Amino acid sequence: MGKYQITLFFIICLPASLPSAFSAFNQPFVVGQPEHHCKLPNGRQDLAPIKDIATQEDLNCHQYNQTEVDFLKGLNETDFELSKRKLQLIPCQLGWEYDNGTYLDSLVTEFDLVCNNKGWVDTTSTAFYIGGFVGNILFGYIADKYDYAKLKGMEFMDNSGRIFSGIMIDVFFGIGMTLLGVLAMLIRRWRLLTFFSNAPFVLLFSYYLKVFMNIVIMGISHAHFLPESPRWLISAGKFSKAKKIIERIAKVNGKKDVDMNELMIQLIKSLSKTYYSKVVHENIVQAYHELLLLMLFFSAPTESKKFSNRHKSTSLRSLQNNKFTQNNTIGYIYLLAVKVICDFRFLSIHIDFQLRFVNAVVYNGLTFNISNLPVSDYVSFIVNGAVEIPAYLLAWPSLGYLGRRWTLALLMLLGGFACVSTMFAPASAEHPWIISGLAYVGKFGIAGSFAVIYIFAGELYPTVLRAMGMGMSSMVAGFGLILGPYLVRLGDSSQILPLLIMGLMSVSAGLAAFFLPETLGIALPQTLEEAETLGNTTTLTCMPGARRSKRINQWRETREKISGDKHSSHKNCSDSKDLVDDADLNEAISLC
Repeated sequence: MGKYQITLFFIICLPASLPSAFSAFNQPFVVGQPEHHCKLPNGRQDLAPIKDIATQEDLNCHQYNQTEVDFLKGLNETDFELSKRKLQLIPCQLGWEYDNGTYLDSLVTEFDLVCNNKGWVDTTSTAFYIGGFVGNILFGYIADKYDYAKLKGMEFMDNSGRIFSGIMIDVFFGIGMTLLGVLAMLIRRWRLLTFFSNAPFVLLFSYYLKVFMNIVIMGISHAHFLPESPRWLISAGKFSKAKKIIERIAKVNGKKDVDMNELMIQLIKSLSKTYYSKVVHENIVQAYHELLLLMLFFSAPTESKKFSNRHKSTSLRSLQNNKFTQNNTIGYIYLLAVKVICDFRFLSIHIDFQLRFVNAVVYNGLTFNISNLPVSDYVSFIVNGAVEIPAYLLAWPSLGYLGRRWTLALLMLLGGFACVSTMFAPASAEHPWIISGLAYVGKFGIAGSFAVIYIFAGELYPTVLRAMGMGMSSMVAGFGLILGPYLVRLGDSSQILPLLIMGLMSVSAGLAAFFLPETLGIALPQTLEEAETLGNTTTLTCMPGARRSKRINQWRETREKISGDKHSSHKNCSDSKDLVDDADLNEAISLC
């Protein structure tokens, strides 16, 4: 990754990472629920429930009937307190009073979304994530349909650069989460917080608009600053334009001795094998529609066969000619869902869906669960965001050393066992940081796995289905995001119940991850046949990165032994360097 890619990455991708965290996760503060109780007439504290016999729900949402209390007082003033215990509680009559020590105001306090109305809190959170779910589908479709997505930061990265950029985006997202907690603690008002959470997007839009205006008004070539993707240009047949952009990138990176013709040939050959079928992009909305019909009615959509016949591309022929789908006449999406997802010859895809769903549920659940922890909501959220940063930085080297599978599994197991361990922690108010600390360790593990799973998932799907598969797994993850707030609501009955459920889900997903194939150093599968056999040669204990490090250490020892021979050092060092070249990841995997 050269200077050009780094510059493009920092001025295009990272400015969007920080505000994304602000907008996506301000919900815990917007719908924050402070302590509350019934608003009573002046001087009528005798209408409040008796604390030693009332539940927390009664203390928050009920009171005694004023007429019955007055009647009882008139009958027997001396035995009033004893007699009052037999009275029935009724819902609050004059509304509620809220403790503004944590939140000066919130959506809950403004619209009284407590007690019988508390279900609306989960509805608002669900509506927020449904909006994001629909937006991802709609705007992704528009971008691909009208070619607005030609610039993609990842298109300019090599394999190591893609991991670096993915991890760095996650790190900045974690920084954004931490800053959001600080901002919420300073503001404490939901309308102002919502404004300042989304204001950065206005600045971001202005930033990109200024860049665009500079391009238009000053006549700066589009390729100088916001170039189209060379991969996209080649796939569209615009070879001369792609060549000019590649030459400019090479010049900025200081690469002078580059055979552009040979490089173009290699890119064309590569894209002829790996570029996603255009049918996937042009019909993404149709695909989601078909899949939703399948999930709702468990039957093949009537338009499915027409869809398949209209778009017979190389990718679809590859799918239809596969040995286990060749006799199928149902539509493309139904065939994909039933035969690929549910067929256990594609167990890795099935597990990927499980992992994405669990990861989304637990990540979102732990973020919203701050209200169930025995420490300040603001402090809890800040720590929750801060632990993500080292988690992402730890995942980065682990991906190359332990491999994708072990890194993902260990991080999810760490997060899961930490959450499950809260059931053994003392619930005493004297030790509030024990349960909270275990929850933060859980967030550390699930955040690290969050970064790994996006890299890993893209390496599991065959090229002919990669875009569709990633889109479908993202949709499954979207359902997990929607479920998160409802899971946190279980904390009303027991504070550790959401943590226990999320912990068990994470442990089960971590164990399932061990059944995935190791993809570190393996060429991406191009066809369904290759996806079926992906990882068949790897064992459970395979860690290709660790084996490569062992071979590199052997090379270093050899180099030290021959370093004293001045005449043969150059030749021998060159020979010993071959040891490292031969000990690439493919060979390391074959040794597993």
